[in-house]
Amino acid sequence: IKISGYRIELREIEFQLMLHPGVAHSLVLVKRTASEDYLVAYYTSADGTVPDDLNTFLGTRLPKYMIPAHFIYLSDFPVNSNGKIDKKILPLPG
Repeated sequence: IKISGYRIELREIEFQLMLHPGVAHSLVLVKRTASEDYLVAYYTSADGTVPDDLNTFLGTRLPKYMIPAHFIYLSDFPVNSNGKIDKKILPLPG
């Protein structure tokens, strides 16, 4: 994926999120508006707590352009009839 001229590996961001002790599962997607593209990180927590320092945590591991603009906590990822994450019904930021 390219955003603002930078090549971004979504799997690398997901991998780094998974290194946080409070994150159980993660998914990073690119959301597009008419004027910009931005990253959104969805995550679940292993113990039900919501990590509030994910931006800082990723800032020590990734370049600034790879840090998601939004972090969205989900109790569980929604799945479709095939058992895959249903990306179409994930909540939008804000």
